[in-house]
Amino acid sequence: MSEKMKKKNRPNSVLMGMLICIVIAFAVTLGGFAILRRQMAKTGLEETKEQSYEAHYAFIVDNPEDEYWQQVYEAAKEEGKKQNIYVEQISDNVSQTYETKEYMDIAIAEKVDGILLQSSSKAVGSEMNAAMEAGIPVVTMLHDNYSGRRCAFVGVNDSSLGDSYAELIQENISKKKNDVLVLMEKNGDLGESNLVLQTIRQKVQGAKIRVQLLKSEDEFATEKAVRDCILDEKQCPDVLVSLSLSGTAYAYQAVVDYSKVGTVKIIGAYENDEIRRGLEKNVIAASVSIDPEAIGQTAIQTLQEYKKNGIVNEYQMIQQKVIRGGK
Repeated sequence: MSEKMKKKNRPNSVLMGMLICIVIAFAVTLGGFAILRRQMAKTGLEETKEQSYEAHYAFIVDNPEDEYWQQVYEAAKEEGKKQNIYVEQISDNVSQTYETKEYMDIAIAEKVDGILLQSSSKAVGSEMNAAMEAGIPVVTMLHDNYSGRRCAFVGVNDSSLGDSYAELIQENISKKKNDVLVLMEKNGDLGESNLVLQTIRQKVQGAKIRVQLLKSEDEFATEKAVRDCILDEKQCPDVLVSLSLSGTAYAYQAVVDYSKVGTVKIIGAYENDEIRRGLEKNVIAASVSIDPEAIGQTAIQTLQEYKKNGIVNEYQMIQQKVIRGGK
């Protein structure tokens, strides 16, 4: 090869060598970065494994799919995180659906540190007693359950709640028909909201008070029952009172779908986006709301206080809020 050709190829060789060096350096950098990422991931995993909670609380309710109770659970979880507490909704971690008392049995077998309970069934009484005897404090939520022992109750005064409904019914009742239908969830043999109903009957003057029981676990049956109440001209009330969130939502839909706006006045329970729309349009005359965040947060705080001091105020009252439509 001529001297001229050698000189011509030399720059190419230098460029090729530089390119190879750059590629090698880049590969080494990537490899180092990958090793660092793996090491960081390994360290993070080890830290997660080493993490421990101060306490493990079980969250158990009759209808865990209910929107209101989902909100309460989320609030309890958030409050738990602030205090390094793991809050577990037992129904989320089993392969099939059980009765509330069976979820209680699972929580007791897991030896949780406390139980947040909402149930209107007398059947859970023995489990409430068993938990308390095992040193697992039970806090009942929203409506108290008198069938077993518990360390505290977080919720509303049912008599006061009944007063709020009675006042709203009296404001909205028709002078001609005077017919009031109360929708209640039939999800326990204690008759949830019974004291509320008794107070309504005692306080509302000059009206016929009827009751329709709804199966909270069966959405289609609930929707049909509400729809039938609206469509039956003889049974259709001038004031429809719902003591549940789902009943309020179905009542709102039925009144709109079957052109009963203005004919049937709805007094509902709780609030979500749909119910707030109904209130804004004045289709729902009023709703009595009980803050789910307050229930969840206070329940966790109550368990914490009991665990710390061995004693707590037995009644933690959450004040209901009346929201009137058209505002």
